Amino acid sequence: MLIPPEELRCPISLQLMCDPVITASGHTYERVYIEK
Repeated sequence: MLIPPEELRCPISLQLMCDPVITASGHTYERVYIEK
């Protein structure tokens, strides 16, 4: 199984981001985790 590059993984879930969101601070997260 291949592990996606770190810049494509959500730092919360550690999974490949499908719907990334960039916060005001410039960090990128998967939308479903940042909206909780």
